[in-house]
Amino acid sequence: MIVVVPQKSIQTIWDQVLGLYDFQKIVGVVAGGETRQESVSAGMEELSDAPPEIVIVHDGVRPFVTTDMVRRSVQSARQYGAAAVGISAVDTIKMVLNHRIQATIDRSVLWYAQTPQTFRYALLRSAFEKAAADHFIGTDEAMLVEHLGESVATVEGSQFNFKITTPAHLILAETLFEHPEFRENL
Repeated sequence: MIVVVPQKSIQTIWDQVLGLYDFQKIVGVVAGGETRQESVSAGMEELSDAPPEIVIVHDGVRPFVTTDMVRRSVQSARQYGAAAVGISAVDTIKMVLNHRIQATIDRSVLWYAQTPQTFRYALLRSAFEKAAADHFIGTDEAMLVEHLGESVATVEGSQFNFKITTPAHLILAETLFEHPEFRENL
């Protein structure tokens, strides 16, 4: 694993996380960039000398990913070249402009993208190269692969695989983690 963090956090990660625990799979900690795309690209650079067959990109702010999600995403990427974990939209989705509803989007064709997003290394490398050449900025790696003209398979995720980005998310995560049945199923 390559851990990508802000430059100012590298020493803290070594001292307060990696130095305390024996993480055998972590082979490096690198500085990310201003955007997710720059950060993942920095992680990919660390792999360029001995590229793996498959690359898994996962947000550290999604702590409830399961081994099964990772396994299924790798299987799908091996079969199709690219896979993104996600869940079907359950809410009604509105397109809004200037605080006015413009349209209601058919939720039966919408998914909330999650991570891991998993790719054949060569495909993801090509997607990053084309994005750089085109000055294209994507919101995730699947979008870069789509920009390349390739399709991305979907893998069923979980509503528990949410991003912790707000104080409410943190409260929800702490509550879930303290629930014995939830912890047993991680």
